[in-house]
Amino acid sequence: MWGILFCSSLVLLSLYLGCAGRSSWTDPLPPELVSNLDDKEYQDYGAVILLDEAELQIMRGDIRLSERERHRIVKILNDRGYGFANVTIPFSSQTEISNIRGRTITPDGGIQPLDPSEIYEITAHPEFIFYSDVKAKRFTLPAVQDGSIIEYRWNERVSGYTNWNTWTFQSSVPVLQSRYRLSMPSEWDFKWTSQNIQVEFDSIPAPQGFNRVYEWRAENIAPLIPKVGMPSLNKVMGSLTFSPVGISDWQDVARWYHGLVKERIKPTHRIARKARELIAGAENQREQLERLAEFVRDHVRYVAISIGIGGYQPHFAQEVLTKRYGDCKDKVTLLIALAQSVNIKVEPVIISTWQNGKVDTTVASQTHFNHLIARATLDDSSRVWVDATDKMTPFGELPWYDQDRLVWIVRDDGSGVWERTPANAASDNMTVRHWQLALDGRGAAGSLEIRYAGAEAHDFRRLFWSHLPKQRREWVERQIRSRFPQARITDVRIDSVRKIEQPVRIRAQFRTRFEYPLHLPLDRFFASDWHLLLADSSRVYPIDIRYPSVSKDQLYMQWHDEYHIEHNIENSAIQDSILHWHQTVNTTQGLHLAQELRLFRRRIDTLELADVKAVFDDIAQQQQQWILIRKTDKSN
Repeated sequence: MWGILFCSSLVLLSLYLGCAGRSSWTDPLPPELVSNLDDKEYQDYGAVILLDEAELQIMRGDIRLSERERHRIVKILNDRGYGFANVTIPFSSQTEISNIRGRTITPDGGIQPLDPSEIYEITAHPEFIFYSDVKAKRFTLPAVQDGSIIEYRWNERVSGYTNWNTWTFQSSVPVLQSRYRLSMPSEWDFKWTSQNIQVEFDSIPAPQGFNRVYEWRAENIAPLIPKVGMPSLNKVMGSLTFSPVGISDWQDVARWYHGLVKERIKPTHRIARKARELIAGAENQREQLERLAEFVRDHVRYVAISIGIGGYQPHFAQEVLTKRYGDCKDKVTLLIALAQSVNIKVEPVIISTWQNGKVDTTVASQTHFNHLIARATLDDSSRVWVDATDKMTPFGELPWYDQDRLVWIVRDDGSGVWERTPANAASDNMTVRHWQLALDGRGAAGSLEIRYAGAEAHDFRRLFWSHLPKQRREWVERQIRSRFPQARITDVRIDSVRKIEQPVRIRAQFRTRFEYPLHLPLDRFFASDWHLLLADSSRVYPIDIRYPSVSKDQLYMQWHDEYHIEHNIENSAIQDSILHWHQTVNTTQGLHLAQELRLFRRRIDTLELADVKAVFDDIAQQQQQWILIRKTDKSN
């Protein structure tokens, strides 16, 4: 993922860190910060942020130089809030961190300063960036106990490309005061917008040649409590977003990125030779592109790299070909160079994936995005979208998290254009589960078949791509034993986990013993947990659904005359603008039950939650129906 360095830094700054007056570090806190503070009101959260602020100054005469001071004061109420005393300050090689100070004010008024020798430097983000120049200062404040107040601040000076483009007012605990101040030359222009919060704004004008000061502030900000299925946190938190200095519109973003890549996508003789080798014998341009894309996808390892501007700028295509590794932007660069050398037009596409949330087009900034893919235009004018990093998606398709996204395509001339990526229909993303039970005197012989297609197959492959066959079999056995605890599995076959052009197919045979009379509730086979997701009556955020989908569940039972079957199941259907659900029952030859759920939308908006919950509650109620199996009393 491109730009992960900068985005991750912003998240850490917003979640863990926290420029008030320049009083002595040994002075008590200003009375207005702690007076009338009712600790009982915030006990459940473990902490309350009394003040969170920063001041950024962009230097006159050098758009690439800025200084920022960061300051935070937090009251720790109980052990749930102790984590706020552990502070991480990420920084890159272009950033100088200085003047870190901290203290703990104990409940009796004592002051315990942070020992400078206990400020450590570590490598940041090793879990998802393999090569990075991002480091971090880390420290923990001393003598923290219930009722303590912690305070810390530091300065940072950034040279090179600077892009302080967001400020987050909200946290996981209540924030009583939050302020952000920006000082910049009055003749420089920028755009800003607030998200999910109304903030007060002051501007101190200045004549040309002097700095103009802007200040945003908010008070008594409620905490953000994450909910399952909610949109990306960066899209729901109360925050400010700024256009980077020097970026006035989206065409500036296109020109900026084109300037980073134009020399690096040029094919060399070696790249051209490799491309000709790969396309040899291909019948048309589409097949040629397929071979190039599959080479980059399958034979260039994905390795996240973020060194300096490398968070955005790819390596030279020739270097990527030689080393056979790179991240998304490196893979796209190599694909473009290979395609250019055989006269196929491929353009870079800057995208915010589903996990990163929707792009706010009101403020132009490259930091809205987190990934890079490509789009090819063939000689028959057809277009092919390519995500060269995703091994689970066949050529000609996009992984579900790239689908139906508003993207910024950077053209050969350095201009840009908005487009929306294609998306699968619900019927393309299908799960089919088919249970069969043949009752006999010893219990039942059973089988289970599951088929995953489209995005459902993609997710299954991601889960099991690197698993051993034994681990895959154990997963299937758990699916069966969760319904029939006494089952003995006799055969398991899983096909096409790595054949990405085909649906994944799972087949299993088993035997199980029954005690009669046997009561089988439908939710043993057809359980849906959507009503649980919607059960929270306090939910205020929409639900983002990964992709539209179809789920088909079937149960077919056969038996001999010595058994008697009763059930309370009827044909039924529920339809609205978000989903279609229906259930059918057929007793012509045995008992055949089928349920199908078609989910059409990718989002359930806040105002729809109650109505949608009622629909899924109805479905859950239908799944409480039952089948009763009795042995026939032959004495009668």
